[in-house]
Amino acid sequence: MSTLPRRLAVATAAATVVSCLPIAAAAAQHPDPAHRLHAAQATAAADKKRLAQAQHQVAAAQDRLTALAATAQQAVDRYTAAMKELRQAQAAAAVAHAALAAATALVNTQQQQVNGFVRAAYMSGGPLTTVASVLSAAGPAAVLDRASLLGAVSHSQSDQLAQLVRARRVQSSAAAVAADAAAKVQRGAARADSARRTALMAMANQHALVATLTNKQDGLAKTLSAHESKVADLAAEAQAMARMRAEIAATQAALMASWARLEAIGEAMPLATPAQGRQVVKWAKRQLGLPYSWAGGDVRGPTLGTVNEEGNPAGLHTVGFDCSGLTLFAWAHAGFSLDHYTGYQWLEGHHIALEHLRPGDLVFFAHNTANPMTIHHVGIYVGHGRMIDAPHTGAQVRYDDVFVPGLIGAVRP
Repeated sequence: MSTLPRRLAVATAAATVVSCLPIAAAAAQHPDPAHRLHAAQATAAADKKRLAQAQHQVAAAQDRLTALAATAQQAVDRYTAAMKELRQAQAAAAVAHAALAAATALVNTQQQQVNGFVRAAYMSGGPLTTVASVLSAAGPAAVLDRASLLGAVSHSQSDQLAQLVRARRVQSSAAAVAADAAAKVQRGAARADSARRTALMAMANQHALVATLTNKQDGLAKTLSAHESKVADLAAEAQAMARMRAEIAATQAALMASWARLEAIGEAMPLATPAQGRQVVKWAKRQLGLPYSWAGGDVRGPTLGTVNEEGNPAGLHTVGFDCSGLTLFAWAHAGFSLDHYTGYQWLEGHHIALEHLRPGDLVFFAHNTANPMTIHHVGIYVGHGRMIDAPHTGAQVRYDDVFVPGLIGAVRP
């Protein structure tokens, strides 16, 4: 529970206990039903005021949630569009490189033909000896530019020289097109990566606010349930809470749909080979025994971390890895770039059935295995039901069992 809902629940519970004590005392000292009714109405009025204040806070948070939902949806749409553009650029680059390969092959063929008749002329010592000298010094283009030498070659040989020059021009043009296509792929990949990170951050913010609203409305619902039997008009508040539950459920469903879209995009990413998976395991084994450091580790190795979610500052003076820092480091050595956040790594590859696990695959653990947005830990599968992971503050990088409660699935980058 976050700080605000926890404070709200504690304050409400305390107010309930304190407000009920005078009622009990009054009932013992003043058995008059009218007096007890008056005390109950006063308590209900105070509770209603507190509920109204809390409802105002919830309404403001709901407005923020609506804005966040729109931002997240727009970010996901931008990412989807960027990935479409990237795939188009990759297809164009493939065509350009094929054209370059064909042009290069033609140049090689033409060059071999020209080399053949020049070599023959050189060996015979005939008039093409001068041509051979020019070709070896400046290439066939220089020969064609000199009218005095063209008379020394046959018509067919002249055609061969001209065809070689044209082939080289085509090759040069194809190379330029291929280079431009490759640059577009790089720019498209950068745009897609930026859009994906923006979408993931927007969804994370949205998910955090959904959790806050859920906790807050649960606390208000409990307080309301305790008093609704005393004051009939509090039923309207119950209806408002029901509407809020429905709105939060709808937002949660939309968030899950966006999450599923990002999972689908991850499925379209390049798939690692078994050799790359074995390379990942090799790098992970080299880290065994290093200390856990919350938020520690990057593509270069172990680093200092920071204060963890429980307020433990051990990471500030510990050089090591947390779970996702270890996985991104190991996979970086296989040529794959992962985010330093466990939940996002779930979206950065292909989801693999557990019976098809192979070394190097990422295995994930969640508080609720029906909801991937509750993922909290990741490890590197090494085979035989074991993984290498950085489990928690105070522990070291080590081997652990994979098939334990909380295992939600596996991903192969």
